[in-house]
Amino acid sequence: MNASISPPFALLRSLLVAALVMLAASCVQNPQRPTQQLSPDEQRMRQQADVFNKTVIEGAVIGGLVAAGIAILATEDAGEAVKWGAAGAAVGAGAGAYIASKQQKYANEEQRLDSMIADVRADNRRVAQLNDSAKRVIASDLSKIRRIDSQLASGKINLVQARRDMQSVDDNQRYLKSTLANLKSRRNEWEKVATRIRSDGNRQEAAQMDKEIDKLELQIASLETELDTLVDRRRISRVG
Repeated sequence: MNASISPPFALLRSLLVAALVMLAASCVQNPQRPTQQLSPDEQRMRQQADVFNKTVIEGAVIGGLVAAGIAILATEDAGEAVKWGAAGAAVGAGAGAYIASKQQKYANEEQRLDSMIADVRADNRRVAQLNDSAKRVIASDLSKIRRIDSQLASGKINLVQARRDMQSVDDNQRYLKSTLANLKSRRNEWEKVATRIRSDGNRQEAAQMDKEIDKLELQIASLETELDTLVDRRRISRVG
């Protein structure tokens, strides 16, 4: 390490490097097949899921980097940069950043609350579209599993070919598991927003938010049921 680098800056650099490594890992943990190998339904499902597949760590890293950069420019103080970076990471990870952005955009509380309710409604519409695409992909994968099992049993293909043909099913299964986990995280963040709204005394708006969150929960449960069907069928496949 360069001796001219002060301890706070050295700590900040170490934290940012570690955060970026984790961010890189989060981006590659679920590698995708090339787009040209995806069916139209698979492509549509992934496009619709993109908005939900931003992990908490990504928000934390971005929040921390931005806050630390602001601190360095504003104060030229390494200690402040470390402190601001940690605070930015905490806020950037979810509901806090969302609420702060709304407060910055809308001075009028009624407009701010209306905007939040509109956002969760939009999420519900997007999840409904995602569910439709996911159900078609799952139905296709269930048919594919039956076909591969039948071909393997009749000797039309060997085990190596069967496993190769099954790869797309396994890819979709992993992708949907990851998406489902992120949808649950999204729901949890909306619950935090609703709690904040209620604690500020806006009970009527919080009740509207709760209603939308309940709809979101039902849609997530529906997707989970569909995915469980695929997971269970894949588990008993002859391919193993």
